[in-house]
Amino acid sequence: MATRVIDAYVQFGGRKATDGQALQWPRCGCPNPDAPSGGLVLRFLGSVAARCWDATVVPPCVVAATCEEARCLLGNDLTGQPEGEGKKSMHVGDVVMVYDVLRPPMVLSRVTAALLAKVGIVLRDGGGFSLRLARG
Repeated sequence: MATRVIDAYVQFGGRKATDGQALQWPRCGCPNPDAPSGGLVLRFLGSVAARCWDATVVPPCVVAATCEEARCLLGNDLTGQPEGEGKKSMHVGDVVMVYDVLRPPMVLSRVTAALLAKVGIVLRDGGGFSLRLARG
């Protein structure tokens, strides 16, 4: 499930290694920002493939992100209603919590998104519901 969530929420660099593969990894042409550049001149003239992840491996950051997302999914029930659904606000003592109904809850955790930042872009950053706290 963690892999499916990541595949759905992240646009990775490069392209799938084969046309028939179901998952996004392995990929060809996905830039590796940590690859040695070989100097300023070679950065512009050197081989682009030399600065990309090997098409036969899944980068360690993707493996770590998948493990992190699996850990988060084990602790959350995504089949239930999102917290705050159907509510505009809630009063707890003198504190008012206002729900932003236009921002759907984000399935992909913030830690997972941060781990994947080197190889892709999160497509839908819901970030969960937001609350505006106001003391009454």
